[in-house]
Amino acid sequence: MIILEIQQKVFLKNLILFWALCFAAFVQGQQSNLGSPPIRNFSKKTYSASPQNWKISQRNDGLMLFANNLGLLSFDGKTWQIRPMVNHTIMRSLKVDEGGKIFVGGQGEFGYFDQRSGTSLEYHDLTYLVPEPFRKFADVWSIQIHSGLIFFQTFRQVMIYDGKKITAFPFDESIEKMFIFENRISLQFKSAHFSVYTDNTFTPQVLLQGMKGDVVDICKLNDGRTFIATYKDGIYQYDGNTCRPIDVTASPNMSNIWISSMKVLSDGNLMIGTSNKGVLLITPQLNSLLNLRKENGLQNSTVLTTVQDMNGDLWVATESGLDFIEYKSPYRIVYPDSPFNGTGYSSAIHKGWLYLGTNNGLFYMPLSVNSGSAYFKAVDGSRDVCWNLDVINDQLLLGQNEGASVIVKDKAFPFFRGQGVWKFIPQSDKSIVFGAYEGVGQIMDSKNLKSTRMLKGFAESSRIMVRDGNDLLWMSHPYRGIFKLKVDKEGIAVNSKLYTKAEGLETELENYIILVDQKVYSSNTNGIFSYNFATDKFQHDTTLEKIIGFEKGTKLLLEDTYKNIWFRKGNKMGFLELKDSNWKKVYECNLLPSLPESLAGGFEKVFPLSANEFLFNCESGFLLFDKRKLTKGNKFPTTINKLTLIGEVDSVLMNGIESGFLKYSKKKPLVLGYDQNNLRFEVASNLFSDEPLEYLYVLDGLNEGKTGWTSEPFVTYNNLSSGKYILKVKTKIGGIEQTDSTLFYFEIVPAWYNSNLFRMSMLMIFAFGIIALFQMQNKKFETEKTRITQRHQEVVDEQAVLVAQSEKEIIELKNDQLQKDISFKNTELASIAMHLAHKKDFITTLEQELKNIHKNKLGPTEVASNLKSIIHRLQQESVLDDDWERFTYYFDELHMSFINRLKEKYPDLTTNDHRLCAYLRMNLSTKEIAALSNISPRGVEGSRYRLRKKMDLPNELNLNEFMNEI
Repeated sequence: MIILEIQQKVFLKNLILFWALCFAAFVQGQQSNLGSPPIRNFSKKTYSASPQNWKISQRNDGLMLFANNLGLLSFDGKTWQIRPMVNHTIMRSLKVDEGGKIFVGGQGEFGYFDQRSGTSLEYHDLTYLVPEPFRKFADVWSIQIHSGLIFFQTFRQVMIYDGKKITAFPFDESIEKMFIFENRISLQFKSAHFSVYTDNTFTPQVLLQGMKGDVVDICKLNDGRTFIATYKDGIYQYDGNTCRPIDVTASPNMSNIWISSMKVLSDGNLMIGTSNKGVLLITPQLNSLLNLRKENGLQNSTVLTTVQDMNGDLWVATESGLDFIEYKSPYRIVYPDSPFNGTGYSSAIHKGWLYLGTNNGLFYMPLSVNSGSAYFKAVDGSRDVCWNLDVINDQLLLGQNEGASVIVKDKAFPFFRGQGVWKFIPQSDKSIVFGAYEGVGQIMDSKNLKSTRMLKGFAESSRIMVRDGNDLLWMSHPYRGIFKLKVDKEGIAVNSKLYTKAEGLETELENYIILVDQKVYSSNTNGIFSYNFATDKFQHDTTLEKIIGFEKGTKLLLEDTYKNIWFRKGNKMGFLELKDSNWKKVYECNLLPSLPESLAGGFEKVFPLSANEFLFNCESGFLLFDKRKLTKGNKFPTTINKLTLIGEVDSVLMNGIESGFLKYSKKKPLVLGYDQNNLRFEVASNLFSDEPLEYLYVLDGLNEGKTGWTSEPFVTYNNLSSGKYILKVKTKIGGIEQTDSTLFYFEIVPAWYNSNLFRMSMLMIFAFGIIALFQMQNKKFETEKTRITQRHQEVVDEQAVLVAQSEKEIIELKNDQLQKDISFKNTELASIAMHLAHKKDFITTLEQELKNIHKNKLGPTEVASNLKSIIHRLQQESVLDDDWERFTYYFDELHMSFINRLKEKYPDLTTNDHRLCAYLRMNLSTKEIAALSNISPRGVEGSRYRLRKKMDLPNELNLNEFMNEI
């Protein structure tokens, strides 16, 4: 009763406010500006330069450019580069013209970076063109391009560059601002006077009457109005003649602001950078949309300059670095309990109020407020983990760690305590069931929230639970399986049945259950399953698996009130959108970009704020997703922005060039020497968000020249052989492959000795050589033919003589052959003789050994051992007679049976005598015979003497000559 009375009082009190809020929400077109867009912070440590950046611009290919204290800072999404000016002065101003030149101005210096070389950005100093009397100038604070002229503004002068020369215009007072107004270059001086450039000179004119303060920016709105932002005096509207101040007192964020920049965004809204309140996003009607400052994402609330890039996102330069605001992102980050930023668990809309529950309690704000965390307030009595919010019978029920409460606007009224409550499900018009830490509970009176009790028969933690059209409750358990629950007729107990692998789920682990068109689905690591009432089992649902595109590991989250089916796969999230096609239900699969915050693992929920806006609960706060901002097929062209030749000293061949200025093309590829075959290519896509970026490199002309998908923005090729190559680079952004490929053509020429020119030259030389040789041979043939004809007769005449001489020559040839045979056989004989001499030595050695045995008077055992050794050696030398027989054979063959004739004529001669006669026949000297016979020369003389006696020869007869006559 207490709760009912409180509800009645509050209801009457807030009825009018409720309808007012609903009307306001309708006027806003159901597009909230809740939360802040994702912000990437780039500090000076990130880009290795000064924290101060005075101007921001963007090149046609998407490369971001910043006028930094240390020079021209550039960023391609992966790599930062700094390019200083000649004098390394502070760069204050920056402007890119239509031709790709980047004009910059610094302290006492200005010039431009040009890429017409086709290989790199080159700086050209223009200071030397300034007339001598005007060269001592200070900072160049502004650069404007108008009618083909470049205007550089310092404190006291304006210098105009026409492409060839510079004209200087000095002034007696300080210039506060140079700007373009009504298509003319205008100057505002410290005295608040104005001057306009006409007819090649500056002429004083009356401008912007009624305006006070220094002009910061002039913006032309989409509806034709002109807004003028001043530094400390607010915003003025120009009506064609005069300026009138705009009243901003209704917006607290707009009061007392110091404006540093103002830009009209692509959606018509205004972005205002301030020196004291960060960045303001407002509508053309000056309604506040968003205020970003240090407390909610920026590095510093002092903004130096801002710009919107060509993709629609925002860049902010502060005193502490650069901030990238993903303005076009479909996500907004919501921290209802800021600055604690606790884990988000639950969401609900009730009576025009948005409620968000975290681990720090429940927070609420009116839906009509177009801003973020600053408008959230805590609900009294909700300081606890807020597991779930459910609106049943127009009551907002909150499940917490300590029990359950009903929320009445800004207060929580407990109605159940004892254990934690996960979720509420209407059971009938009168009762509500809820999942609790230890089973299922029931509220018998759903209107007055009375008679709450826990049901018997089931004690499992019931966090993930749905109710189908047959009044059956389904609950999935993280590591048990799926339970089917039914409250008995008495309403005091629960009957349960457990479904596991036996019932078709394939695993009991990580089952997540949802209801789609009153049909029960389960998802786990093995796939998606649907419940079949006829078989009372789960079965694979290949239809959903095919639509989603993931067969395994898909976690189904829920079907929302707009019939979208939400799912999660690893780090990816998406939804199936129902489309009507030919009276059939057709689902279209939509994958979301990478989430800037991690979802609350295991507690993932999706809460629809409207048909287009959805809240995800995260580990820190919530994410608001707007599917109207979900772009498909966004193209971020990939460029090959750097090429390095790797060697002992690396050299950069190409760096920081737009594809349109690139020196090399298909018709004119990069030509490299045969020793320039180690290359490193670096690529960029000018994607500045945290979206995962992957590259696939394919090098045509190289076997195995294809890499796998990689996040590395570079690829290296070593020891490339000569030939023509095409490097193809494909890109995936957030897992979605981009359609276009980036191509780079290059060629490595072979070494001079492997080149086609060299081969052709050698072929030509060879061909000419063959032709010359043929001509020489032909000429020689003709000459020889003539000579042969002349000689023919002489040959005929000489033939007879030649025939006569041929017989003599044949005889001489035979004699030469015989002489060769004699020499060969003499060599054989000498070899055999040497063998015989060896055997003689062997016998002498044996003789000496026998004498030693006899002399030493050895015992029987030693004598036997020595004799055994001698016998063995005799067996080895038993071939002595064979050697002499070989000698005799060759000697007789050579000397026509000399030994046989000697034996017939002198039968008393011994074998040694025959050997001596043979040596004498071979004309060997006494010393040679002594060596072959292993005797002394005196012994040879004795043998010769004895031979004379046996043969009865006189002393004066020469034995050698005698032996040759036998």
